[in-house]
Amino acid sequence: MDKCITCSSGSVCTECPNTYYPNGNKCSLCTDKHCTTCDSKTGYCSTCEEGYYLEEGKCLKCSDKMTNCAKCSESTLCETCEDKYYPDGNGCLECCNQHCSSCDSTTGECAACLDGYYLEEGKCKECSENKHCNSCD
Repeated sequence: MDKCITCSSGSVCTECPNTYYPNGNKCSLCTDKHCTTCDSKTGYCSTCEEGYYLEEGKCLKCSDKMTNCAKCSESTLCETCEDKYYPDGNGCLECCNQHCSSCDSTTGECAACLDGYYLEEGKCKECSENKHCNSCD
């Protein structure tokens, strides 16, 4: 009984670990390598690992459908974008704050500035002799 957690009638597997489903007297791998759980009769995916969404029993990569999307719940809803991008409802937009090195992945607001700049009210401002900056030389 390979990987079988629970058996009935002595030799029929009824429960398997995640990414497997009962298939007679053994556990078989789900049909997609990015499945976290799958249908116990067919092996088709029912949930996917982070960074993938479920479509017709298969796990598809978020960034293949929406450029720069790191986490999505469905093919058209990006929840978290890659660094320097933020969700806009239809995908991900690049943070447009000049001199910003990273932005909040949900709001798009600048979170850190390039060297020689400091963050003030969500904007990167150049360091000068009048302003003391810990991050500037």
